[in-house]
Amino acid sequence: MANIQLSWTALTSDPGDVDSLEVYACDPGGTSKTTEAEFQTALTAIHSGNTPVSQGLRLVEDSLAWNDSATTSSDSVSTSGTYYYCVAAKNAAGYKVGDGSSNSAVSSVTV
Repeated sequence: MANIQLSWTALTSDPGDVDSLEVYACDPGGTSKTTEAEFQTALTAIHSGNTPVSQGLRLVEDSLAWNDSATTSSDSVSTSGTYYYCVAAKNAAGYKVGDGSSNSAVSSVTV
């Protein structure tokens, strides 16, 4: 078993429309999500009523404040492989992965 510590850069100003941040993992396997676009598609489906499992995702952390100074989360995994994680902003309209900049909201860890 491995413990994984995730960290990211907090939003620097109030975006005005983010209710919370959520962290999702895509475990190694055939449904791997590796890009912001792939995570975005899966999270849009979840917002429409699908389950994270049906989209090949696992919720690691939810209800994080957009301006939380403790921009970290942890995960425990028991299988070797490459795990992809994304931090997504959430509001009543759905999820948003990334901000269109060169900084990615997706990262990976190989165990």
